[in-house]
Amino acid sequence: MQNLKLHSLTTIGIVALVFGALGFGINAEGQNRAAGDTSKIVRANQFILEDPTGKERASLRMAGQRVLLSVLNNEGNPGVVLQVDDKGAGVIVSDSNGNSVSLAALQKGKSGLLGLTMDNADAPDQTRIEMMRTDSTAVLNIGDAKSVTKISYDHGYNAISMVDANRKTSLQLSTSKDGPNISLYDEQGRPRASIGQAKTSLLDGTQINLPVSSMLLYGPDGKVLWSANH
Repeated sequence: MQNLKLHSLTTIGIVALVFGALGFGINAEGQNRAAGDTSKIVRANQFILEDPTGKERASLRMAGQRVLLSVLNNEGNPGVVLQVDDKGAGVIVSDSNGNSVSLAALQKGKSGLLGLTMDNADAPDQTRIEMMRTDSTAVLNIGDAKSVTKISYDHGYNAISMVDANRKTSLQLSTSKDGPNISLYDEQGRPRASIGQAKTSLLDGTQINLPVSSMLLYGPDGKVLWSANH
């Protein structure tokens, strides 16, 4: 029994020495060596990552005051692009077909701007989705190169707008603290008809608020041609 104990103790001692030599911090000497290690710092203006064939697959570089991190796909096109500068940060994720999702956080005036875009730069006729938000406003755009549906909020003013290929509003449904309204516009973006709460001017220039039960028809010059309210 005593020989078995001595053999076990000897085995444990050998294992402890081996782990200590490998630097696992079992003995005090190993702990001191680990504590004395110093980090190595590499400074450069650009880093390029290549695959086994020497083809560039990623890079980290400076472009003026902008930091750019790019990861390329098999075709050599950007799959992920991350950039940061004094105005904010943004990231773009793309597939091999040109479809991309971009997210940006920018400083705009005293308030920040958050934006999310999903589109295809190679096929502008495809559906595009944009979302933007500031401290007090929010906008959602859904459409293509020919037309856009816009949903917006601005300080309590809510609106759904139909925008044509010329970026002119043709129809707008809105509501505010004054009441709801439906407005129709011509190809130049000028209001031509209004149903609901509205503001208009008298011949002497006085501004008046019309109730929800109102209808207005406008001429090309913006003047009221006909109105009715109850």
